[in-house]
Amino acid sequence: MILKIRSVKGSFLIIRCFVCDLNQNTMKIIHTADWHLGQRFINRTREEEHAAFLAWLLQTIKDENVDILIIAGDVFDSGNPPNYALKQYYNFIADLQQTPCRHLLVIGGNHDSVLLLESAKEALSHLNTHIVGGASEDYKDDIFELKDAQGNIELAVCAVPFLRDKDLHYSYGGEGVSQREQLIREGISKHYQKMATAATEYKKAHIPVITTGHLFTQNASVSDPEAAKDTAERNIYLGNLGHFDPKDFPSVFDYVALGHIHQAQLVDKNNPFVRYAGSPIPLSFTERNTKTVYMLEYKANKLEAENIKAIKIPLYRPLVRIEGSLDELKEKLRKLELPQAEAIAWAEVRVRTQTHDSQVTDVLNEFVKKEKIPIEILKTPLVVPLQDKADALLDESFSLKDDDSPLKVFEKKCEREGIQGKEKQQYVQTFHELREWLLEKEAQ
Repeated sequence: MILKIRSVKGSFLIIRCFVCDLNQNTMKIIHTADWHLGQRFINRTREEEHAAFLAWLLQTIKDENVDILIIAGDVFDSGNPPNYALKQYYNFIADLQQTPCRHLLVIGGNHDSVLLLESAKEALSHLNTHIVGGASEDYKDDIFELKDAQGNIELAVCAVPFLRDKDLHYSYGGEGVSQREQLIREGISKHYQKMATAATEYKKAHIPVITTGHLFTQNASVSDPEAAKDTAERNIYLGNLGHFDPKDFPSVFDYVALGHIHQAQLVDKNNPFVRYAGSPIPLSFTERNTKTVYMLEYKANKLEAENIKAIKIPLYRPLVRIEGSLDELKEKLRKLELPQAEAIAWAEVRVRTQTHDSQVTDVLNEFVKKEKIPIEILKTPLVVPLQDKADALLDESFSLKDDDSPLKVFEKKCEREGIQGKEKQQYVQTFHELREWLLEKEAQ
């Protein structure tokens, strides 16, 4: 059977489809994201950890005979990455040519520089590397027809990077926070709808269609469930894209490969085809979840839920966070069970105390050294119990709980000061922005 369709880019395509081939043909895709190459972690480099991941990924692609690799944004940790990070990136692309992988698709994330990613776009296209650092003026330029070894289109990818304000084409004239977020959501939705309309012809020709994204969706979990207190904090600064509803991704897409959230997950339990790949290494002390990439296996041009599997990434360096009084911490450190890994663990030890004690860090480091505990303590923040702060600063009418998040405390403070409605929304938005800035500074 021969199908003749018009490409969204204007040319005619002739696709030969033999029933016997459809029954046997398979295509494997790996979805990964949020590499953050070049990240510095409390003045420590992550170069070794990233090198171990990239070597593992190349071997996995060979072992699994993967056809296509998708990186869903935040390849680098900043728009001006160190030279070693650039070298890791380009060496990886060169090494990928020695594997079964026929195509690499890279989209830009909010941490990436559009200019940097696209500076080598034309040269890398000769290595079947397709790059979309930022959304093109003509959205059809971001739709890629990936071909198999015989030259037939095996997959259409609607590549959507991190969408900036200029890409969303919305007008903002002083509306409140909720109106602005609604405009952002509508702009994102319209962008995907345009892509979906253009991709319809591929679906009619029984060609699989995938899209990408680098954004924050509703129901996304930003931290390990064991770190529930931090989840509320991290939601604040990751939620500035308006919490896009995953149900708004058009059904024409077989799979939505997402980046931006560092925990691999489904975002809708009723839809297994919309997923965050997560980061390949833990990027903060709250990320204690297992790191994975997703592998999709198309059979006869169809993707079934059971053919999407998470492949576990070996842990190169554990990150540990513990909290307690000085005596409690010593006992926890003695009993600390660390997973097997090549590199020594890094730890944040949160000291619960009533007063500031500058000697605590030295005491704990000496204790770890004496007990020969295989960790390096990078941070020892002092944690004054929240209720003690409340007792000292506020009256009884301002009730706080130990598990209140910073946002909850701020909202209660607003209510106590009589700040409500739109005015409160504006204060909360400012709180979000300040919190994001502070956390980024802390991470650096």
